[in-house]
Amino acid sequence: MGLNRLKVEVYGITILLTITFLSSVCGFADVKDLGVYGTSYPIIEQDGIEALDDLSKGVTIQDLISPEEVKRKIKDFRPETVSLPRCTEEREFLVGLSYSLEFDIPDQNGNIIYPKGYAFNPLKYTTNPKTYIFIDGDDPDQVNWFTHSSYADSAGVILMITKGSYLELIEDLDRPVFYALKKITDRFQLEHVPSIVKQQGEYMHVKEVICETK
Repeated sequence: MGLNRLKVEVYGITILLTITFLSSVCGFADVKDLGVYGTSYPIIEQDGIEALDDLSKGVTIQDLISPEEVKRKIKDFRPETVSLPRCTEEREFLVGLSYSLEFDIPDQNGNIIYPKGYAFNPLKYTTNPKTYIFIDGDDPDQVNWFTHSSYADSAGVILMITKGSYLELIEDLDRPVFYALKKITDRFQLEHVPSIVKQQGEYMHVKEVICETK
């Protein structure tokens, strides 16, 4: 007898015993027609699906979401960033972007092709032409420094802010602005702003500069 068949039979016997027990306790064998007592009425409650359908008629997205509320949430959006102090002494350094595997990677046959701890440097195989500028968007001097720098009109520059409103800066500078998320500033080992980051060979070159306006 297969295991599955045995389970089915045991389950069936259990149900049968349960029904027999309930019958003896509740006296199913002595069930009688007690007749009809009281007045009965037809069910007139509206079907649930029909009720929902009626409620949805004429409802627009504006009824559910306030445009003003959406604008406010967009304007007030603030992800997790790190408030970096203003640079008072220029310095330059290189940052490696190598990543070490935290687990083994096997092939389809189970053979390990990349073992845990294997280090991979993406900059060995790719070139990133972008320059990343990090500033404090709440510091007028840093914003002014960027505005008057050679980076302001360059399409190859990505402007990232550690503080401030990206929406307001987009309108003021007429260019894309992004938040410098904590994992980005940590990865580039940034400690001060303004900072200029760009690829140099197999590393990222970081330069922290003193904010000087013209």
